[in-house]
Amino acid sequence: MSYILNGKSGVSFRDETRESVLRAVDELGYHPNPAARSLADGSGPVVFVASSEPLNEVTSAAFGPIAQAFARHGILSTLIRASPDARRAVDDLVALRPRAVAFVFPPGEHVERWLASEGIRVIAMPFSLASLSVGEAQVSYLVAQGHDRLAIADVRHADHFGVLGRAREVATACAERGLPEPPIAGVNRNGEGARELVEQWTRAGVTAVCAYNDEIALAVLHGVREAGLRCPDDLAVIGCDDLTVASVAAPPLTTVGFEVTTGLDDLVAEMLAQLGIGPAPDTLAAPIARVIVRQSA
Repeated sequence: MSYILNGKSGVSFRDETRESVLRAVDELGYHPNPAARSLADGSGPVVFVASSEPLNEVTSAAFGPIAQAFARHGILSTLIRASPDARRAVDDLVALRPRAVAFVFPPGEHVERWLASEGIRVIAMPFSLASLSVGEAQVSYLVAQGHDRLAIADVRHADHFGVLGRAREVATACAERGLPEPPIAGVNRNGEGARELVEQWTRAGVTAVCAYNDEIALAVLHGVREAGLRCPDDLAVIGCDDLTVASVAAPPLTTVGFEVTTGLDDLVAEMLAQLGIGPAPDTLAAPIARVIVRQSA
C-alpha cells in the first residue's frame, strides 16, 4: 500500500490492485502522516526556534497556521524554545537532526555559521515580530501623551540567547527624541521586588514605564498597587503582545499588539521556496504592530 501511495519507483502493480488501494484510501479518508513520513525518509522536521523566554499565545497564534501549511506539503514542523546559551542551542538543534531551522529572532551570524558547519540549513524568515520596533512604538505613544522621563522594565535575563533587544529599542527611541537615558531594570514575572523598583523610579521622576512584554507590565502594575500609587496618574505602563489578560488587568493594560496573520501566506510560501517547494511570492506583506490604547497609559 505504501509503495502505491508514495509512488515508489522500480515497483510495479497491476492496474486493478492500484485502483483497489486508491479506492480504499478514499473510502477510509486516509491522509499521510507528516511526522511518520519525516521519520521514514530521514528528512527530519523543520524546527522553528523561539526566544528562550517563556512562550505565550502570540507565538502560538503565529506558529499554528505555519505548521498546518507545512503539513499540507507533507513537512513536519515543530516549535522549540532556544537554550539560553547560544552554543548549547546549536548543540540541541544538531541533536534533533532537522531538515532545516528557522529562527523567529535574529540568531547572529556566528550561530548560522555553527549550524552550517554541521550541515544544517537555516531558512530565513523574511520578517518576524523581532523586525518590528516595539520600543519605538512604545516611546512614540508615551511622548505623545506628554511623558518625557521613561524607564525600562526588562526581563531578568536580558543577556540570554534569543531575548529580543527591546530595551535597546526604547533607549534608542529616547535618544532620538533628546530624552534622558531611561533607567533599566530586570523585573520578576511574579512581582517580587516590583514595589521597591516602582518607588525608586517615581522618586527619580519617572512618569512612564516601557515593559518588555505584557507579563512584565503586569508585574509592574502589581508594584504600583503595592506602593499605594495610581496608574496612570503616578506612573503609566505600556506592555507588548496584547495578551488576553491585558484587557482585564487593573487597570486594563495599554500595549503594543501584532496582526500576526498579516502576510502569513506569503511568509509560508517564501520559506517553502527556500526548501525547493513552489515559487517564492513576488511581494511580501509585513506584520502590523499597533498600540492598543487602554487605561494604564
